[in-house]
Amino acid sequence: MAVTNLVQFTGEGIAAEVDGTPVRIGSPAFVAALAGPMSDSCQAFARSRGHEETLVALGASGRWMAVFALADLLRPGARVLVADLRAKGLSP
Repeated sequence: MAVTNLVQFTGEGIAAEVDGTPVRIGSPAFVAALAGPMSDSCQAFARSRGHEETLVALGASGRWMAVFALADLLRPGARVLVADLRAKGLSP
């Protein structure tokens, strides 16, 4: 598999060619500019996700390949630790 013409678009995603096929990974809007309207299955998945998750899409010329939901969850005890730090006059 050959990856060429890799370009980063700050705040949007990454575009490249994989074996000569243009692909994009990043925000759904960024991917839609190459892949076209989001597929029904990807739309259903996107609607099922919570606001605390970030959607990352993957698509090629004229087709959607995947939509991922990424979340950065708090570790157990994080809220208590932050409250303790604030009680001591510190900011996390």
